[in-house]
Amino acid sequence: MRGNEDKRALAARFFVEKDAEGCLPINLRFVDTFLRWRCGRELLAMELFPNTKEITESMACLEVVSEELGSIVSLTDPTCTAVVVGDGRTPRTGALLAMRTRWAKIVSIDPALHGLTGEEQVDYKTLPKELQSFESQEQTDANLSRRAKMREDIKGIDRLEVEACKVEETEVALPPDCRHVVLILPHAHVTPDEALKCLNFTACVASGSKPTISVVQLPCCGFVWHDTALGLAANKVWFDPRIASGCRTVRVWPDVSPNFDFSQGSLRGKNRPRFSLTEQRIQENKQERQARAQARKDRKAAKSRERQLKKQQSETAVPSVLQEYIASSEDAAA
Repeated sequence: MRGNEDKRALAARFFVEKDAEGCLPINLRFVDTFLRWRCGRELLAMELFPNTKEITESMACLEVVSEELGSIVSLTDPTCTAVVVGDGRTPRTGALLAMRTRWAKIVSIDPALHGLTGEEQVDYKTLPKELQSFESQEQTDANLSRRAKMREDIKGIDRLEVEACKVEETEVALPPDCRHVVLILPHAHVTPDEALKCLNFTACVASGSKPTISVVQLPCCGFVWHDTALGLAANKVWFDPRIASGCRTVRVWPDVSPNFDFSQGSLRGKNRPRFSLTEQRIQENKQERQARAQARKDRKAAKSRERQLKKQQSETAVPSVLQEYIASSEDAAA
């Protein structure tokens, strides 16, 4: 029983529990707003959003950018580039950002986007295991025709780029005039650090630019435990009740660029610049972790001393009732 209680308490840190009837409480504001927007209805007509869950997740990402990153980047800023990792079977979050912002470009990356980038043949053996089972059902004439129409519709979305591959297999070259980068992970099966490695700042560094780097993560599955970006804890973490899923955790890092070494341009791979933490930031992070650990020890020691003091006081103190009884007995004897 204790084990089950511990598991439930652990899950409650990241996932919302269902009620007695097996339902999740949901705030429908995101859905209402999405349906009021003209672009929302257009995206539904393109069949980019298959259900309410996907609508609310993409809307949550857009809301975070608007509400939490407003002091860093505006939705109308043409010097911003967004990279969406783990967008799913369709570039839904990327398409929504492209229609609701004026950013320079939005890149949607996911191996499940195969068939939407112009390739004629798809090698299912190279895809993740969860997608390999779709081979037979996706090769029907009806599904191929539907996918081809969706591909043409996506081409009409201005400033949206689609890459059907794992984020570890690609790179995003940022333009020289880039001033802001927003990395979005909507239930992506990749860590923030691994996703950040796809960014190529070579052109920015050459022009003397050091963009801000914001990270938005909606973690799911085992990736709820990967809660740092470049060694930094998220500035804000919360449950968003407007997400139609049990995975409602949202994490935001407004700017991780201070931990980014721009001197090499950044990127992984042979003969390419890569990113790394500066030595100063490594030491600062180490000192911060040590300070937090020491603070926890101090609090624990203080509580222990307080308990011991209370115990000593309870053992040595004579109850007031007993004192009155002794006094009355002495008076009677006198």
